Amino acid sequence: MQIVSGDRGEIWYRMPSGISVRLTAPGVTNATRPAVATNATGDLVVVAWRSHDPSSQSLRSRRSTDGGVSWGPESVIWQDPLTYLMTYPSLEFGTGETLHIAWSHYFDGSINIWYRRSNDGGASWQNRHLLWSGSADSGDEYEPGDRGPVLAAGSTGRVDVAWVYYEMTDHNSLYAISSADEGTTWPSPQQAAQLAGPGFLTEPTIETDNRGLSYVLWEEVVHGTPRVISRRSPNLAAGWLPPDTLKPWHTYHKGKPRVAVDDLSTLHLLKLDHTTGVPYSHWGLQMLSNHAGATAFNQQRRITTTTDWFTGAKKMGITYEDNGVIYYLRTTNTGSSWSPPESVGPGEYPALVVQEGSGSPRIAYLKDGQDIMLAVPSLGGWQHYTVFEGNLPYVRPGPPAACYSSWFHNGTVRVAYSVHEHLGEFGPPTHNHIYLSEIVPGYPPVTQVLHTSTLELSRSPTVAYFPEFPSDRLYVAWETEPVILYRSRESGVWSGYLGVSDSYSSPARNPFMEAYGDKAFCVWRGPNTPGGEPGDIWRGRRRISDLSSSWYLKNQSESPYRASEYPVQTGRFASFWQEHVSGDNWDIWYRWENEPPEPFYQSPNPASYPHAVVHYHDNCYYSNAVWTERLADEVYEVRFIRVPRIPTDTDPFYAVATGEPDPSPYCLHRDSTLVYRHTRADFGYRQLRYQLPFLHPSDRYSVWLSLANPGREPADLTISADGILLAKARVLADATISGWLDLPDRLHYDDAMVALELRTSGSGIALTELKVSELDRRPKGGGIQSANRTGRTPELGLHAGPSIAGGRIELSLALTEPARVRLSIYDNAGREQRRVYDGSIEPGRQAWTWDGTDGNGRGLPAGVYFCRADAEGVTATVRLVLVR
Repeated sequence: MQIVSGDRGEIWYRMPSGISVRLTAPGVTNATRPAVATNATGDLVVVAWRSHDPSSQSLRSRRSTDGGVSWGPESVIWQDPLTYLMTYPSLEFGTGETLHIAWSHYFDGSINIWYRRSNDGGASWQNRHLLWSGSADSGDEYEPGDRGPVLAAGSTGRVDVAWVYYEMTDHNSLYAISSADEGTTWPSPQQAAQLAGPGFLTEPTIETDNRGLSYVLWEEVVHGTPRVISRRSPNLAAGWLPPDTLKPWHTYHKGKPRVAVDDLSTLHLLKLDHTTGVPYSHWGLQMLSNHAGATAFNQQRRITTTTDWFTGAKKMGITYEDNGVIYYLRTTNTGSSWSPPESVGPGEYPALVVQEGSGSPRIAYLKDGQDIMLAVPSLGGWQHYTVFEGNLPYVRPGPPAACYSSWFHNGTVRVAYSVHEHLGEFGPPTHNHIYLSEIVPGYPPVTQVLHTSTLELSRSPTVAYFPEFPSDRLYVAWETEPVILYRSRESGVWSGYLGVSDSYSSPARNPFMEAYGDKAFCVWRGPNTPGGEPGDIWRGRRRISDLSSSWYLKNQSESPYRASEYPVQTGRFASFWQEHVSGDNWDIWYRWENEPPEPFYQSPNPASYPHAVVHYHDNCYYSNAVWTERLADEVYEVRFIRVPRIPTDTDPFYAVATGEPDPSPYCLHRDSTLVYRHTRADFGYRQLRYQLPFLHPSDRYSVWLSLANPGREPADLTISADGILLAKARVLADATISGWLDLPDRLHYDDAMVALELRTSGSGIALTELKVSELDRRPKGGGIQSANRTGRTPELGLHAGPSIAGGRIELSLALTEPARVRLSIYDNAGREQRRVYDGSIEPGRQAWTWDGTDGNGRGLPAGVYFCRADAEGVTATVRLVLVR
C-alpha cells in the first residue's frame, strides 16, 4: 500500500492493485502529513493526518475493515481551537486491534508530546496522555513542525515513543519513553542522547519486535562529521543499553536513517549517502545468538558465502559455539532474514565451509578436547565423521581450520589442525605436529603429517585451496615460534618448508590464509616495530603460478593503539581484525586494499574475534562480518552486519566471476548472456570487447580469462588489447579454457584506459570469468615476474570418471594439436605407480581405462592418487580416490 499527500493537500490511499482512493472530501486542500497502520492480518487499515485551516488544527482519521477496499467516515482524534503548530502524527498497531498514536503540539511557548490509544482499531479513542513538555523558546534553530515523535508498538504490549528536543542553539537532546501495558501507564522519559556543541540530531526512528526488544536510531552531525547511532533495550527492566556507532559517514548530509526489526531481531537500516546518491544499508546488527547461556568469549564463529548456480541467490552460513554446543544458521537472501539457530551437537572451535553452488555446509570442530570431527547435514539432523581420534594419553589436538574444493574436484573437505604430545597430564608439549586430513564424506579420511617440531611450539594452522587449471594447489600455513611457515602442494607433490614472515614482521601469531585468483594471501599478528612484541596486523601476498616469487609484506593496521589481534583476510579485498582502543574496549577495524585502515564497527561494548567474507553482486561489493560482543559480565552476543561498497577506480577489478548471476558491467559488446555449465556468461557471436578499469602507468598488470566454446565445432580464438595481440588459442567444442596473460607496459603508459578484445572464428564465444590483477613487485631483485603469454596451457584437457571408485576409472584426454603424451598414475607421495600411455597422439579426444593396479598388475591400496598428463611441457592433473 501507499499513502500520498498531494500538492493540493489531499490524502490518497493506494492499494497493492494500483487503485487509488481519496480519503479527504472533495474540495479539501488543507490535509498534510499522513500516517498509516495495519493490523497483523492486513484487513484493518487506519490512516491519520493533520488538517489545518485559518481558525484551527486537528488530527483526523479514517478506517477500513476490508483491507482498504471501502472506508468508514472521517473522525476527529484531537482538535486545537487555536492555530498553534502541530507535527506529523506517528501511528502503529500493537496487540489485536489496539492502536496507538503520538504527536507533538506547540502551545504558548512550550512543546508538548501527546499520546492516545484506541482499543477498537480507531473506531473510538481513550483520553489523551501528556508524555512530556518542554520550553520551545530556543530561537531560530527550533523547528517544531519538522520534529515530531516516532512511535513503535509490539505484540508484547510494549510501546515506545522517541523525539528530539532542541533546548537551545547547538544543544540538542533525544528522549525516549516506554510503556509496558499498552500505553495505560507511562514512566518519566529518559534522555537517550545529548549534543552540547556544534552539531545537531536528526529525527529518530524506533522499532520493537515481537519479544519486546526495541531499537532507537538517529543521526548525529558533530563538527561536520555525520554518524548513525543506535541504542537497544532488550526489555523494560534493563532500560536502554549504551549507544553503538553503526557507521561514520564522511560527508555532511542529513540522511535521516530508517530502521525496521523483523521476527528474528534482525535490524535493517537504510540511509541516504550524499556522496553517491544511493541508499546505504546495513543489513544485520543482529543477535544471532540469544540463548540464556550466551556465547563464549572466544574465536568460535565463522561465516561463509556462495552463489546458487540455478537461482543466482547469495547463500550465507554462520556457525558459532555456545556453552559447549555448536550452532548453525543460514540465509538465502543475503542476510535479510536468517533461519533459527540449529544445534549441530556438542563441540567447540567450529570451522565452516560450504559446498559451491548448493550452499550445503561442512563444519569441522573439536570434540571433548581430543577428537577432530566433521559434521555434514543429513535427513533429520547432522552426520558426524571422525577426522582425528585422540585416543592416546596426553595427546591433544588444537582447533581445526578447513577449506572446501569445488564440485568438479570431488567436493573434498581439507582440515588442518595441530596435535601436541604432552609430558604428563599437565606437562608442556614435547612434540608438536601439523596434520592435514582430506575427507570425502562416507570414506575414510586421508591424513598426512606436514610438520613436526620438538623445540618450537607449532600451532594455529590455516589452509587455502586454489582450484586452478590444469592442476589445483593447496597451501597450509602455521605458526612456529617466532615465524609463519607454510607448505604448498601441486599435482600431489609437496614443497619443503617455506617462510611467509621475515625478521621485520616477526614474531608472528594467529595466521589466516586466503586464496584469490592466482595469489595467496596470509595475514597475521606481527610486531609494531621490527623485532618488537606483536601488536600490528601484517599481510603477505605472492603469486602462486611463479614459484620463484617472494612474499610481498605490508603492515595492514599501522595501529596507533599497539594492540591489533585475530586478523582475517577476505579474498584480495580487505583485512579485518579486532583493535584495542581503550581500557577493555575493542572495536572491529578493516583495511580495504590500499586505503588507510579505519573502524568497521564501533561500540562501547568490547567487540572481538571477527570473521568476514566479501562478495560482488549487482555492481557492488558487500562485506559480511560476524563477531562476538560482550554486553555485560558473562553476557555475550554473536552479531552480524552487511555493508555495501560502491566500486571506485582504485578498487581491484572483478568484472565477472564464475557462478555470479550478473553479466559484466564492463562489457562494451554483448549479443546476449547464456547459462553455460551452471555459469552465467557474457556471450558474443564473434566478438566481445571489455573496457578495463583504470590502469596506473607505474604498475604492471595481468588478466585472468576463462572462456567457453558452447558450439559443436572447435573455435580459433585471438585475444588482443588496444590492437596488440596477446595470445592465440583453439577452444574445443563444448570446452572451457582459462589462464593468466600479462598486459604489455606500453598499453597503459600513455593511456590508462585499455580495451580488451576477444574474437573467434567459430559460431560464438562465452566469457565466464574476467579479472585484472596487479603483478607483485619483488622486494629484492628489482624485477617483476611475467605470466606465461603462450596461451598453450589450456589446450590440454584431462578428465576422469568416476573420480572416486573401487575399480575401473575412465580417463579422457583432449588435445588441440599433435604431441607426444605421457599419461601416468602417481600416489600421494608423488611416486609413479602406473604409466597408462607414452607415445604420440593426434588432435582430438583419446580414452583409456585404469583398473586400479600398478605397473606389475598388482592392486593398489585404497587412498588418494593423481593422474597426470604431460604433452611436451604442457601438463594437466586430476585427483582420484581409490576405495576398497
